[in-house]
Amino acid sequence: VKLNLINNPADPVSPSPTILGSIQAAGFGQLKIYNDLIQYVDPFIGTSGGGNCYPGAQAPFGMISWSPNTSFDDYSHWLSRPGYNYNRTEITGFSLTHISGMGCHATQDLPFTPTVGTLDTSPVNNRDAYKTSFSHNNEYAEPGNYSVYLDGSDINAEIAATTRAGIGKFTYPSTDQAQMVFSPTNCANGITDAYIMINKDQQEVTGWAKTWGLCDRDPSRHPYKIYFAARFNRNLSGYGTWTGSDKNSGSSSARGDDIAAYVSFDCSVEQAVKMKMGISYVSIDNALDNLKEIPDWDIAAVKQSTGSQWNTLLNKIKVSGGSDDDKKIFYTALYHNCLQPNVFEDLNGEYLGFDDQVHTIPAGHHKYANFSLWDTYRTTSQLQAMIVPGRASDMVQSLLLDAQQAPGGGLPVWG
Repeated sequence: VKLNLINNPADPVSPSPTILGSIQAAGFGQLKIYNDLIQYVDPFIGTSGGGNCYPGAQAPFGMISWSPNTSFDDYSHWLSRPGYNYNRTEITGFSLTHISGMGCHATQDLPFTPTVGTLDTSPVNNRDAYKTSFSHNNEYAEPGNYSVYLDGSDINAEIAATTRAGIGKFTYPSTDQAQMVFSPTNCANGITDAYIMINKDQQEVTGWAKTWGLCDRDPSRHPYKIYFAARFNRNLSGYGTWTGSDKNSGSSSARGDDIAAYVSFDCSVEQAVKMKMGISYVSIDNALDNLKEIPDWDIAAVKQSTGSQWNTLLNKIKVSGGSDDDKKIFYTALYHNCLQPNVFEDLNGEYLGFDDQVHTIPAGHHKYANFSLWDTYRTTSQLQAMIVPGRASDMVQSLLLDAQQAPGGGLPVWG
């Protein structure tokens, strides 16, 4: 009997009971077997009512959480806190950061929207400018990847994420006016400043936005700056920016608190456009460097790799008995527990401290941010200490670093 078994924790597989019995009978002994547990995770649980969860693509504790945003009748309403609600029927676009179960409006940074047409409406401070209808029948989510068909614009969107970067495949209809619109003003709490630069030769869009405003929704209070780098696999057929309501075709850069930008593609023959996105809280160069986590344009490979990471983590706790629904409730809750806090250092180890200086975390460790220290001390910290003790140690060290670097010391309040 010839058996091909990959038993790499970074890329686990689950042999069938027949194969497993043959392996053990042949004298190979006990092997570490991973059950396929991501099948029991439903990222749509908690995305209606007051759950305030999001269904998008994220690696365990990942810096980037690439997820859709839905339209709302009132964007100040508590239902809009996570950016997505299952009961809504229109998607306004996608943003790159989210916080699961959030009790206030936060993040949803650097939103962008794939669309088609002539772009006659400015998206500046207008989330609904290029919204489109969708159906849950054409929407799919599992740990690490998400896809949806946008009915109104006839675009199929697929996204997958690594820790600090993501890759998207957008299949447009046959058109010479395929567009990607970047609108930093449309994050959860608005911006005080932003910068966008388009490099046609490199097929890249880079920039940053400054925002904050947790709960009070005032982005001028203790703002943070988040940087991004987008790279495309296709030549740009056009580009431009907006300042306020003014569209500037051919403009390659813009700066201010009322800007947006777009790039265009000719999809008359080839309809698929792929885009990689990297983010950083240190610099544009670091955001570009974080794209190294996705060395090529293989979105399926990213889905498989990140899915394997989730499967390995979920296998830290194995349950028996009960129904499939019981398992779905259990493993979805475990999945949600491992979305935050988020890795905060870049691929090169750099992170921004509370002293507004760039520091470097020692190799082999992580710097974490986005702690909820209000309720999670009761159970979350203990659970994470049991299932990911190395990460939990780094989390406590991260809080210690925050206190050491903050003026006057002290633990952060939603840093």
